[in-house]
Amino acid sequence: FLDEIGEMSLSAQVRLLRVLQDGEFTRVGGNEVLKTDVRVIAASNADLERAVEHNTFRRDLYYRLSVFPIRLPPLRERPEDIHPLVIHFLEHYKQKTGRFISGISKDALAALTSYDWPGNVRELENAIERAVIIASGRQIELDDLPEAVSKRVVDERTHLRHERIEAASQGRAITLEIDVPSPIDEIERKAIEATLDYTSGDKTRAARALGIGRKTLYRKLQQYDDARHQVSDDTDQV
Repeated sequence: FLDEIGEMSLSAQVRLLRVLQDGEFTRVGGNEVLKTDVRVIAASNADLERAVEHNTFRRDLYYRLSVFPIRLPPLRERPEDIHPLVIHFLEHYKQKTGRFISGISKDALAALTSYDWPGNVRELENAIERAVIIASGRQIELDDLPEAVSKRVVDERTHLRHERIEAASQGRAITLEIDVPSPIDEIERKAIEATLDYTSGDKTRAARALGIGRKTLYRKLQQYDDARHQVSDDTDQV
């Protein structure tokens, strides 16, 4: 398998062409001509047809290699492949690093599936490896991803928060999006967080809007905070 063959120098292309055409090669530092019978698979991110036109890739080698061309669409054209690839790389780097990571959050997965991935699968793999190494909780969160990957979702969150604050200042209601199915605790947490955004963090107003007592709201917020710290502590002990 010859990867990134478009980066091969012209002199190396000549030697490769000889191997493919005649089935002969000479070892480095040797004089004996050896015979070989191999099947070659070559890959390139570069446009080899354009490279041929620009005289940076030999035309005869291009035709010799392109007997059976296979075009693999870039990752941005097949977002449905991102989730299974994420799971694959997550399992691989969990075993490699010994980290206990149970999964990935919905926000982090949304960021991964909406990113364009100019570096294709290699860039995705690097992002997951990084996330597994630096994750402070039991699952990969948005903050564990490279900034370029998480930026779109972070910007959407910020925009949504500003919309909620603006709606509150104008006395308008807001719409809360809920994924179904979701655990009731998760739905409750999202409702509380959205209401706190709406009230600009005013817990008294938020409790009143939610129809619960202020002490109940404080207790639930403390539970959320304790749960986050517990996950972090458990992970540090693994």
